[in-house]
Amino acid sequence: MARYQTGQGKLFRKRKSGKPVGNWFFKYQSREINTHTKDKKEAGRQQRIYVGKAEEGSLMFAKPPKVGRLLDMVIADYEENERKSIDRLKSRIKLHLRPKLGHLDARTLTTEQIKGYRDERKKKVQPATVNRELETLRHAFYLGKRQTPPLVAHVPYVPMFKEENIRTARITHDLYKVLMGEMKERQGWAAIIAYHTGWRKGVILGLTLDRVDWAEKVIRPPANQGNLKRVGTAPIYGDMQDALAAATRSANETGSKYVVHKPDGSRFADIKSEWNRARKVVGLEWFRFHDLRACAASNLADAGVEPYHIKQIIGHKTDSMLQRYDIVSAKRLRGIGQTVQDFLEAEEAETSDGAHIERTRGTNGVN
Repeated sequence: MARYQTGQGKLFRKRKSGKPVGNWFFKYQSREINTHTKDKKEAGRQQRIYVGKAEEGSLMFAKPPKVGRLLDMVIADYEENERKSIDRLKSRIKLHLRPKLGHLDARTLTTEQIKGYRDERKKKVQPATVNRELETLRHAFYLGKRQTPPLVAHVPYVPMFKEENIRTARITHDLYKVLMGEMKERQGWAAIIAYHTGWRKGVILGLTLDRVDWAEKVIRPPANQGNLKRVGTAPIYGDMQDALAAATRSANETGSKYVVHKPDGSRFADIKSEWNRARKVVGLEWFRFHDLRACAASNLADAGVEPYHIKQIIGHKTDSMLQRYDIVSAKRLRGIGQTVQDFLEAEEAETSDGAHIERTRGTNGVN
């Protein structure tokens, strides 16, 4: 253990009426540390222990940090790493985590308090949304523990809700056509691209005109996609051809560099309001824009596209991610059933022919 070093501060006592009274104190990195003893020798021992632990990095700050301070560290971490989801993170912290938990002592936060927050939030939002908030809280504690000296001694157990990962929300091609017929043309371009490629909305809204390759009949994703949620080059097919052609003409007229753009050529920040209006009109309130990814995965699979290529286009890194979309549709199941039925009928026919041959042989033997 490191010993007391010169420059770390000397022992002193508070004064009252000009006389030293109470416990011994010492200063360390501009903070006054109370030794909680009136014995100077014991105070010196406490001082050496404190300084030694501080230099080893095993000493937590004397002033207990609030949960809000740890949440600020998460925001700083996202900013430093240029995470694209930082706006959602800030909203999550500002509107929910900080008002409910930010004022609490981070060192004494209990699992029961976290459960209370979780159960209260479940009354208003889906379990998956609550889990994203709890993941942010857990991340905050991991960051606090990794500091030198650490802000917290341990990461509390954060109970999560069980999520259903299978994505089954899909619509038929006929319903898709009805929905697209209701949407305004410019916002509809984004939905059409999503239905055919399975790309996320953020990728599509940031797509520039130079990424559309008419010579090769492919559409390439933005050059800078960050470190997460990458998508691959996708073929141009179906009514996506007409949508991209219309978008290209409009972009040339307005001088816009974006595929999906406003009449003045500027980029759409979001198309949520138009999407919500259209799906409500056609009675598809339950169908999210993100569910278009499941439609694309299912359509590609039904068309016989290899899973490897589906993953590349949509942006899945593993087979398990693709399996979450439950892409074995009723159409494919009927095809599988017919294949098995044909096999069994062929087996039955072969068995019948074999039995007939044996019966014939037996009859010939008797005669």
